[in-house]
Amino acid sequence: MSYIQGPFKFSNDPPKHLMGWNEQTAAAENKKAAMPFHSHPLEHVPIQPGRRPIWSIVKQYNFQHHLPTFEQQVGDCVGAGAKQMGDYLTYVQIGRSMKSQYFRPWHASWIYGMSRVHYDLQSIGSDGSTGRAAALVIKNAGVYFTDWQGAEPYSGALSRKWGDEPGPPDLTRALARPHTAVMVEQITTVEQLRAALLSDKMVTIASMRGFDMRPINKQGFHVFKPSGSWAHQMCIIDWMDEPFPAAYRLNSWGPDAHGTPLNDEPPGGAWNLADDLRPELQNSSTECFAFSLFHAWPTEPNWRIIPDPDDPSPPLPYTG
Repeated sequence: MSYIQGPFKFSNDPPKHLMGWNEQTAAAENKKAAMPFHSHPLEHVPIQPGRRPIWSIVKQYNFQHHLPTFEQQVGDCVGAGAKQMGDYLTYVQIGRSMKSQYFRPWHASWIYGMSRVHYDLQSIGSDGSTGRAAALVIKNAGVYFTDWQGAEPYSGALSRKWGDEPGPPDLTRALARPHTAVMVEQITTVEQLRAALLSDKMVTIASMRGFDMRPINKQGFHVFKPSGSWAHQMCIIDWMDEPFPAAYRLNSWGPDAHGTPLNDEPPGGAWNLADDLRPELQNSSTECFAFSLFHAWPTEPNWRIIPDPDDPSPPLPYTG
């Protein structure tokens, strides 16, 4: 076993101040979590020959660049994990399905603020929220985009401002309302997780599962080694069966948090072995959700996944 080389933004002691998942609230809410969400069916989904990882689709349409790895400033990981999941979800449903939609980045501070104020009132008073609350925001309240004209950019200060009463401004809520994910499914097994990812659904996962900051090299892949406890939400964006079953787990602590991936995966994450995910998903407090059928930004059927570089102005507000 060998550890991945740097650069590393942090030491092997994880940044506790960036962890903002409320385990006690999550454990209580999980008892009723299935009520507003679908249950993902138990099914075997074959890996299609020639299937490309989601980040190759991103690079195809994004001038050969990965999406920027999100970099939290405070304990708003619930918003950060949902934001990164959502950006990849938009790409996968446009790139694989060729839907007529624009790519518009999701706003982490907005999801975080809405989750706390409107779906997780127990969290008010300190950083933190739950994965369930963020999933309910995306399912019911929609998504606010960072490129709205006049939108405040992400910051830790904004997350804390919107995460306290009265929450995000009414105007942002009106703009977000049409942009919901129709299908949100609770994931409780590795088999469900695999099927969801291979069906082009994107996933958030929140739990107390911690890892070494420095992944290991396992058969030429950058792999997380479980260690300690993190009260944290991340996202999961792809699956592989070979050379071993694993899911790609993307963190939100910047591109240098976990060293340099070995196979052009997005920086800031690592592969998570199925054998390590299994007990995590079986834990009663773990919150894991798969998202699909997102109402992104509609456009004429030219399949423009990103705005024209020669016309960088954002599209006008959708009123349909």
